[in-house]
Amino acid sequence: MLAADGCTAARNRRRRMGTVMPTAPGRTCSWPGCPRRAYDRERHCEVHRMQYAALKGKTAARGYDAAWREIAAAVLREEPFCRFCLAAGRFTGAEHVDHIRPRSIGGTNERINLRPLCASCHNGRTRRDQLPRR
Repeated sequence: MLAADGCTAARNRRRRMGTVMPTAPGRTCSWPGCPRRAYDRERHCEVHRMQYAALKGKTAARGYDAAWREIAAAVLREEPFCRFCLAAGRFTGAEHVDHIRPRSIGGTNERINLRPLCASCHNGRTRRDQLPRR
């Protein structure tokens, strides 16, 4: 199997000389009870990656179809900057459309329930939404 630079022998020679960084050891698979390692920024090991994808379902099956893409594009045209960053006095381009009230707890795709966010703010908001509610 060829390495990314196209020559396995040369890469191995550089590794022995100490000029190639070793690969990261990986982290434990996120699947409950699985002791295997996940590599390359993946959350799950090779065994559970496909099972997780099947369990999660396709984006269209979760309601993010062509109609959603049209709605999201319209929101980003109307408001091109991240709403959270604007409130903090920063002008950051919006990349994602966020549901103010998540669809998982009864939110809709109506315009009043949508806001544009940058990737950083959207990821933070998603993490907070996934925490257990008190």
